[in-house]
Amino acid sequence: MNEMSTTIRFFLTACWAGLSWAQVCFGFAPLFSEADSLRDRLDWFLTHDTIEVSPVCGIDGKTYINADEARYYGVTTWSEGRCPGYQPVICVRPERYQLMRFELNDLVQHSEYNPEGYANFSNVIFEVYKTQNNRLTFKPNTYQSSEDLVLKIWIDFNENNRFDPDELVLRHPVSALESPPPYLNIPAGAPDDLVTRMRVFFGPEGQWPESGYIESGEVEDYTVVIVP
Repeated sequence: MNEMSTTIRFFLTACWAGLSWAQVCFGFAPLFSEADSLRDRLDWFLTHDTIEVSPVCGIDGKTYINADEARYYGVTTWSEGRCPGYQPVICVRPERYQLMRFELNDLVQHSEYNPEGYANFSNVIFEVYKTQNNRLTFKPNTYQSSEDLVLKIWIDFNENNRFDPDELVLRHPVSALESPPPYLNIPAGAPDDLVTRMRVFFGPEGQWPESGYIESGEVEDYTVVIVP
């Protein structure tokens, strides 16, 4: 086994153990399908000395890091490239910060503890208005931390199945004392009657869930309808 292979395997093991090795987690996490966890997928990783990153979309609708991994899990038909759709997020330490309740314009979503730090609630549809402040309340598992905690929200206005930096519509600091409820304001240029995905993140500042990897915190996806 060469030195680079040893390093790759060490970083993957560290990521599985919950250590902060963002170099590897950042690179591989976006390739995992929503139904899989990083820990479940380590079986294949740890049987290889070297890993070629060449994503394929299996006939089962899951993205695999390459054709060899697809075959390992019994998939016999695939196409090159990642599967279409939004990428899930993998969290190394999901137990530290959790979003227990999220409310937008009187529609309430209670979320249980998500062991992967990610939940797809796209079946929950919020209506948000361009011409008024949208009332938002939330309840995290804690307000106290030595880290700077924030609530962030992105809306996929251009419908490219990504959450781009300029699609950030809310950044709300969460202090040791419960913060006053923020308002969610929709840009005037947003398309009317748009039905699209919204991503909510609670956790330490400095993380970008679109990478597919966060060290700690929770990400929840919803559907929104933009009302003129």
